[in-house]
Amino acid sequence: MATELYRKVRSAQLAAFKRRMPEGKRGVEFECGGRTYVAAIRRLTPLECMRLQTVPESYEFVTSDTQTYKGLGNGWSIETVKHIFGYIPEERRKRGLKVLSLFDGISGGQMALRGIGAKVDLYLASEIDRHAIANTQHNYPDTVQLGSVTELDVDEIVEKYGVPDLLIGGSPCQSFSFSGKMKGMSTKGGEEVYTLGRYMELKSEGFEFEGQSYLFWEYMRVLTELRRHNPDIMFFLENVKMQERWERCLSHAIGVRGVHINSALVSAQQRNRIYWTNIRTRTVAGDGLFHDAGDPFAWPPLVSDIPQPDDRGITIGDILEEGADERYYLKDETVARLMERTDKAKLQSHLAEPQVSVGEALAYMDGHSEYYGLTEEEKRSVAVTGYEMEKRRLHGKGVSDG
Repeated sequence: MATELYRKVRSAQLAAFKRRMPEGKRGVEFECGGRTYVAAIRRLTPLECMRLQTVPESYEFVTSDTQTYKGLGNGWSIETVKHIFGYIPEERRKRGLKVLSLFDGISGGQMALRGIGAKVDLYLASEIDRHAIANTQHNYPDTVQLGSVTELDVDEIVEKYGVPDLLIGGSPCQSFSFSGKMKGMSTKGGEEVYTLGRYMELKSEGFEFEGQSYLFWEYMRVLTELRRHNPDIMFFLENVKMQERWERCLSHAIGVRGVHINSALVSAQQRNRIYWTNIRTRTVAGDGLFHDAGDPFAWPPLVSDIPQPDDRGITIGDILEEGADERYYLKDETVARLMERTDKAKLQSHLAEPQVSVGEALAYMDGHSEYYGLTEEEKRSVAVTGYEMEKRRLHGKGVSDG
């Protein structure tokens, strides 16, 4: 009974998949393991990418699709940042905040702050991409644009606008990312930069740096100078999951260990990121006794104490548009050629049942009267069968018809 149920769910999903394709688009049918499948490949639409990044659908892009994809890809998972900003004391949120945002992009900081109901009295943004700035100013016309982070004069900012209450930013990640070259923060000559002091020396001497991830030190320069005006300034920094030594280096510099959060908990994507913040912290027992302030790779005794968000169970199906335009699809002939080159053994392993989750199976049962009379024990059997089938699929062992 359980195996047959999962096949019915799979058939319903296949029918729904075909309905989502534009009129005239058929997809490529192929056989695998005695079953018929349909293959179609398309990129996500801009709206789907907004949903993927949990950007409010009220946000309007005034740039091309290409620049929209770029802005979203470089941005934050808004629901994750809202979760973190939710730990800003309510009194501070209601009193009103002066915010300085570095590497502001499409202004995800404003989306998140306004999304939790925070009162933003002043929002200063440092950004150089004209397309990102255009989107920000269209949606938040009161934003004050300050230009490049490398040219910011903190004393001038404080004199003109007052001392910010909150510094936020997501410095470039490419040289930290496991999908990049992982060169970290270094000069083009190969010297790795572990301290703000050394960075400032190299900068003053005109050295060129590899990639863009070295700009973390500009974030630290601004934070260090702001702390002279406000030692208790709140800060928030986002970056990718990285090699431990670089995570230690960034943590030591900023003075707090970051919290790792996968935005899969609040969205339909796997997006592992590290968030450093003093919005809420705790001291790690015992570490303070051994913390070496002179070691740039020593873990600091403070930890960003942000709990993990609840898992909302969002899947890719929850964000897809019905009837995405045909221009987002690859041509069927191209898909067919790709299928011909696909390793058939790997394909069969990947397509082993169920291709659906236990939750989807249970939801199917709730919507079909033939399953209304099942006992709790029978429902439990469905869940156990689904779990075993998925475990076998993931380990490439296939699934029997038992």
